[in-house]
Amino acid sequence: MNLPELQEILENFHIITNLDIAIIDKDFRVLVRRHSGMEFCTYIHKNPKCLEKCIASDNIQMRSANESRGLVKYICPFGIYEAIAPIVKNAEVVAYIFLSMGIAKDDAEDVTLTTALDYSADFDESTLSKYINRIPHYSREKLDACAELLPVIAGYIQSKNLLYDTEQSLGQMIKDYVKNNIDKKITLSDLSY
Repeated sequence: MNLPELQEILENFHIITNLDIAIIDKDFRVLVRRHSGMEFCTYIHKNPKCLEKCIASDNIQMRSANESRGLVKYICPFGIYEAIAPIVKNAEVVAYIFLSMGIAKDDAEDVTLTTALDYSADFDESTLSKYINRIPHYSREKLDACAELLPVIAGYIQSKNLLYDTEQSLGQMIKDYVKNNIDKKITLSDLSY
């Protein structure tokens, strides 16, 4: 994997759009990401039911992108606009570009709050509200325009073969994986992939 070039692509996209973007493999492991840390998602993911709901939703969208071999735009169960585009090699989806965008300006934030509170009484409503207020708000046109760039980026990554670098050592691949997944529980089976 050409990690420096992939990181540069994601960083440049983030500078232009201020959106969180990641490349994940087909097993939903983060390969590389540019994450500004949407606090709302970090907070609700501490609740196993919320995390499970988010992962289930993302897996459904990954399957849809896999089947269509194209861009999928959707709203997560908690009201965040997201998009996913497949990266294909030899007619097989090998990874996805995942974009977490924010809330459309005309959408009601109380839907996000109510949905999160429905999943856990353990959430502090004032903390949730604070994090919801920090979620970026964009016009639907901007959200759609940013999402439409994902297939272009996926095509570039495919054409440059940036996900496959036969020169990279096993040690470097493990180091890169740990660095990009430091906020998750990492198992030996994850590292053996």
